[in-house]
Amino acid sequence: MKKIIILLSLSLWFVLGFSVALQHVPPQTYMYGKPVELTAEIQQGLEETTQVKLYFRVLGSEIWLAETMKPESKGAAFYRLTLPSRIITTEPIEYYFEVTTITGKLENFPALDGITPKFQLVPAPLEGEMSPGFIRLNDEPSISAEEGYLLAVSFFSIKDDIDLTSIEVWVNGRKVEAEIKSPLILFKDTKPLPGTKKAFVKCQLGTKSIHSDIWTTEVLPSSLKRAAPIEYNGTVNFASNVYGYSKKANAPGVTNSDAATWTDLYGSYGMADFQTNLYISSLEKSNQQPVNRYTFGVKIPHLEVFAGDYSPTLSQLTMNNKNIRGLYARTFNKYVSLTWAHGQSVRKTTSELDVSDASGIQKSGTFKQEAIGMRMQLGNSQETMLGVNLTRHRDIVSSLDSLYYMFTERDTIYTTPARDNAVASTDIRINMTDQNVILGAEVAASLLNKNTIPGAIDRETLESYTGNSVFVNPEDFSSLFVLNKNMEPLIPGKANVAWLVYLRTFFWNNFVNVQYSQTGSAFNALGASYQLNDSRSVVFTDQLNISRYFVLSGGLTHTADNLMNHKSETNKYTSWHFQSIIRPNKLPYL
Repeated sequence: MKKIIILLSLSLWFVLGFSVALQHVPPQTYMYGKPVELTAEIQQGLEETTQVKLYFRVLGSEIWLAETMKPESKGAAFYRLTLPSRIITTEPIEYYFEVTTITGKLENFPALDGITPKFQLVPAPLEGEMSPGFIRLNDEPSISAEEGYLLAVSFFSIKDDIDLTSIEVWVNGRKVEAEIKSPLILFKDTKPLPGTKKAFVKCQLGTKSIHSDIWTTEVLPSSLKRAAPIEYNGTVNFASNVYGYSKKANAPGVTNSDAATWTDLYGSYGMADFQTNLYISSLEKSNQQPVNRYTFGVKIPHLEVFAGDYSPTLSQLTMNNKNIRGLYARTFNKYVSLTWAHGQSVRKTTSELDVSDASGIQKSGTFKQEAIGMRMQLGNSQETMLGVNLTRHRDIVSSLDSLYYMFTERDTIYTTPARDNAVASTDIRINMTDQNVILGAEVAASLLNKNTIPGAIDRETLESYTGNSVFVNPEDFSSLFVLNKNMEPLIPGKANVAWLVYLRTFFWNNFVNVQYSQTGSAFNALGASYQLNDSRSVVFTDQLNISRYFVLSGGLTHTADNLMNHKSETNKYTSWHFQSIIRPNKLPYL
């Protein structure tokens, strides 16, 4: 019976924690200057899905761009989006999906856990043959912006063989208007922005297409001062759900109509990139947890700052993609970075229930919870990385009147306890063979106080309770963490520790993931994803891509509990899955 209850609980957790499943097969390559169509299928939780967004950026860039995907038809499981040709360059592009549910929950695919790699688009060679007949006459590797960018190309040796009307000049992914006077091509940009310019020429030679080499020029900042242009892009959206039932009391699920609007704005000014994200819903209630989201972020070289709602990821076992309304900042260079997050993770709420018995009105509430996180990292994610993480989540007792969390008629009864939770961890990741093999590990230890309302224990009481001498007074450190008899456990040990190791590798079109983890019975991290306490698990998954049209994927998970031998029995269970996808070009998945 106990095993059945545990399995049912795990199944319920799985459904609640992973309400949406998304399947996507990335194109193997993309063509320079041509739009790319991306398709995602909602395989589970379609009814709960309200929006699918794509976040993408050129690999190595700091700023993420976002576009909202469109369903093929109303209620369809397939969402599509075409990346415009203006962003298609000669660099790889990485991207991920964000799914919004009717409850306002955000789920990312792949997970933003700092471990799972994002999807990538890799540029393919240019169409046609590379011809030596195109010769660039000016080959300066770098120029000053005040000089202007000049592309001068001669095609003297092939001028009688090519179709002059088919000549196209491309600069940084865009077809530009150039002056063509056989056998010369001239293009001039008098006010180029600093950065890298990549250009090539293509045309028709008989029945085949030919192109030049890709010429690269570095445009250096000008010594002359001029106003930097503001570049921006964004979207504004609106959605509404309207429900109608003849018998509302018998209607399943959500019955209240709702509406939402959201906007995403991205831009740059000089060296600064900025973004603003707003989401406003009619489901927002001041006495419930937030549904609306407000974010403003600025990124300059070696620094990024976000104010408002943000979901920081420090590590898998400390702070991992949970919303905080406050301030997030990261300063970094190639080998050192420091991250800081501070804000509200839970909003205070109160409720009053009018009952008919002698007790009168019953009151209860939820404390405001403050979250603080810090990460120091040495190295970088492309090579070897070592990180140290510290987080603390604290329920602010002063945010509620005592009527909402305690009764004192006879004995003191706490109807709503206030918690303190602190977690410290260190993690390491090693990338080898151009990131085709990734090894990583993390070890974390936690402290949890289940009720801080009585305050910190004094030194004398602690010595009497433990039977040992104590050289510090816990009351002196209560501003950092409250120590009292509600600690779980009072004396930290192996039960407070969690650790994991993993291997990610890509070979022969197989993406293989192997992870082993152990979680102590008293390990708690309020800022991380759900951890099954007092358990160990082994996870193996494999995805095989055969060309871009056939995908085989599967996995095996084995879990066992009772690591601390506190229970009368040990439960072990194994689950596995297998899936295949066939998708001919521009046709639905099979």
